[in-house]
Amino acid sequence: MNAPLAMSGGARRGSLRRRPRARSPLEQSFEFPPHSVIVKRSYLPGAEFLLMELYGRPLFEGFDAWVRDNDLPRPDGPALELLQGLLAAVCTWVTFQPNDSMVAWTFALPELRYRIFVAADAGERSCVARWSPYASSGGPEHPLFHAQLRRRGAPVQQSTIDPSGTTAVGLVAEFFARSQQNPGRLFYDPREEIAQLLVAVADHDLAWLRALDGIPEGHLIPEDHLPTRRPIHDPQLLQYRCGCSSERIRKVVLSAAGDNVAAVFGNEAEVEVECPRCGRSVVLRRP
Repeated sequence: MNAPLAMSGGARRGSLRRRPRARSPLEQSFEFPPHSVIVKRSYLPGAEFLLMELYGRPLFEGFDAWVRDNDLPRPDGPALELLQGLLAAVCTWVTFQPNDSMVAWTFALPELRYRIFVAADAGERSCVARWSPYASSGGPEHPLFHAQLRRRGAPVQQSTIDPSGTTAVGLVAEFFARSQQNPGRLFYDPREEIAQLLVAVADHDLAWLRALDGIPEGHLIPEDHLPTRRPIHDPQLLQYRCGCSSERIRKVVLSAAGDNVAAVFGNEAEVEVECPRCGRSVVLRRP
């Protein structure tokens, strides 16, 4: 189930080739920004879980457009499927958080020398992803999954685990078991590009969750396995975008440098820096 990943030089797993999905009445009532989705949420009485669901194709197309327009590296094969699964998962997870929250996950896999970064911001209603290959000496020695939760005016909550899984479903399961210590489970179908995230609330039925263990990875929860849903009528829209700009990056870099501008520019009149979230490069000129 958690087979090692491998980069593939074959055909791209592009979502554009897949059949379109009919939009629900809820989705039809909105004028969508480009590359955006609605995260639908339901309460499952009796089981005492929240269920968050999204159709990820618009986000994945947003990622493809961003890396193409900014000439950034793009994974293929299982690595792309992992990035898409984690992006869908973090977008469902952020809707469980307060409205001023930003969630970021980083996964590094040393044997294939790459990192995946995904983040979602509840306040900005945005998400972003980045795939970064690195040199053999430039990364961790073991697989690493690092999670951050930021809220305005509060200390950053962080956790790091050394996961055994290398799929989105496996990584999220370990994140909940070892970091959150609260039952949660991701179900992700990469063919239909649909993600479902279950998160426990008070007095949850753990036996009901364990009864779902037999669902094979790559499949969603069968409808007859779900209790009667109570929809939460508060649609959560998320758009694929970073929000970075040359001016914003300049302010961050110069603020961090303080009086030591030479630490950034050395003897150069301008330098090229990358946005740490999306990887887009901008040129900064010495003040």
